[in-house]
Amino acid sequence: MAEGKLEVFLSKLTQLLKEGGAFNPHTDTPVVQFLPPDKLKEALPLELGPTPSSDEELLSLCQDVIKYSVKTSHHHFHNQLYSGTDPYGLAGAWLTEALNTNQHTFEVSPVFTLVEDVMLKHILRFVGYEDGDGIFSPGGSMSNMYGMVLARYRFMPKTKTKGISQLPPFAVFVSEESHYSIMKGAHWLGIGTDNVIRVSTDSAGRMIPDELSRSIDMIVAEGKIPFLVVATAGSTVLGAFDPLDQLADICEGLNIWLHVDVCVLGWISDVIKKVFAYLKRFEQFYTFCFRSDSVSWNPHKMLGAPLQCSAFLIKEKRVVAYLLCFFRKLRKKDICSGLLTPKESEKTTLLIVKLVQANHFEEDIILLKLGKSCKPHLQCLAPFLDAGLKIDSANHTCHTHVSVYTDYILFQGLLHQCNSASATYLFQQDKFYDISYDTGDKSIQCGRKVDAFKLWLMWKARGDIGLERLVDNTMECARYLRDQIVNRPGFRMVVPEVQCTNVCFWYIPPALRGEEESEEWWNKVHTVAPKIKERLVRSGTLMIGYQPLAHKNLKNFFRAVSACHPPPTTADMDHTLIEIERHGKDLFT
Repeated sequence: MAEGKLEVFLSKLTQLLKEGGAFNPHTDTPVVQFLPPDKLKEALPLELGPTPSSDEELLSLCQDVIKYSVKTSHHHFHNQLYSGTDPYGLAGAWLTEALNTNQHTFEVSPVFTLVEDVMLKHILRFVGYEDGDGIFSPGGSMSNMYGMVLARYRFMPKTKTKGISQLPPFAVFVSEESHYSIMKGAHWLGIGTDNVIRVSTDSAGRMIPDELSRSIDMIVAEGKIPFLVVATAGSTVLGAFDPLDQLADICEGLNIWLHVDVCVLGWISDVIKKVFAYLKRFEQFYTFCFRSDSVSWNPHKMLGAPLQCSAFLIKEKRVVAYLLCFFRKLRKKDICSGLLTPKESEKTTLLIVKLVQANHFEEDIILLKLGKSCKPHLQCLAPFLDAGLKIDSANHTCHTHVSVYTDYILFQGLLHQCNSASATYLFQQDKFYDISYDTGDKSIQCGRKVDAFKLWLMWKARGDIGLERLVDNTMECARYLRDQIVNRPGFRMVVPEVQCTNVCFWYIPPALRGEEESEEWWNKVHTVAPKIKERLVRSGTLMIGYQPLAHKNLKNFFRAVSACHPPPTTADMDHTLIEIERHGKDLFT
């Protein structure tokens, strides 16, 4: 396509997007013009053929695509955890698509490599991961899988080369409300979905710490390896926050990797203190993040970065990843083996420090620290031992009584060591620039989109303060909706308080009010949300999700989700309840 012709085509397409309501649809226009699959196929000439189409035909087709697509930027779209896009983020997405850059090496992505580095460091600082690392990935599911594979790799690095066929089963612990990506990750990583242990939750959807401890004990008794706990800070349906500090206590005591899924949240900085002040959860959340090992976060959800934009963060860039030690008494030929217990950790640390000082290791290779907040001690090394050790007290004081053989004492860059394949056509070691900026080998992908730029441009445009205001407004609207539900006849909250921007509730039609709430009655209520949802979608006046929670014996209920774009209003919240009532008041009459 000639340059002038391309500009005309793109200009016309932009105008179609504007006229079709893709950017800022009016509230009087439908959220969607719904057609069932068979009718939609008839309405759109989607089939491909040997002859080319003209620009006019393509623009006409694009106009129909816009017409029949869901307007996620509509004020009445509350169907998913994401919504419309931040205008600056959209501009960033256009720029990156036009440049078509691949983020694997600095030489092909110089600016975007630096942008990702700046963006990650900014987020890491807010989380409390001062020595952390991270990467942008294709969505929260992939970010959670990064957490899973890193947890397993830190526990047993040889799984990368030797596989898991000769090892006992690994076990992952999640709450009943956790995202289903953990199940998919268990399948893809060979852990097995049967080894994802779903821990009971309380009435608000929060993991019960005592149940986690009980589940871990049960798994250990079965001969399985508990290597990962996935906590949730803002669950998909109820928006629940697991009891963060208590889970961290359990994981630290048992040397289990603690990953936290905060994908729902729009912001993980000081704004949390303001947004969640009414829940008095900020200190708990922040402490938890600092005590966790990794975090996944989706700016493309509440915050409104264009899809896809997801960050995976790890607490320590420099992590003691694996230690295989055999302590051999020089006066005897036997090798002392057994499990290194926490009680032995302090003395064993001192011993290894002496070995370092005696030049048994290079000091830049071994680093006995987990961060500025943690004192060096070998308790952290206990789960990494392929063969543990017991040492006679007489041998604690003199390094000449032992010789130590090590395998992988320290990995400088756990993400890189876990995922790298060292492709020499990309990651040459003799380049003319600092190859530490060739970050692609940290990823499990080869090609990777430059997703950080969209978020960076949003952040640059709005600053911390501007983003804070957006999230604050969104939370205020969620609380307003909750208050209206509590005081409106026929509506009932599933969970009394709003924990995030998810507001979950039932609508009880007039014909069912005042009746005995028997099993038969609840079965009728179960059909209310699907029937109203169909009417809403066909009319185009509102899109809102619904679901049951079978593990809590909760019948179908609505879930209204608010996001930062377009900035919600109290009028939008009122509209949600008015439309549900309007389309459901005649049910069972």
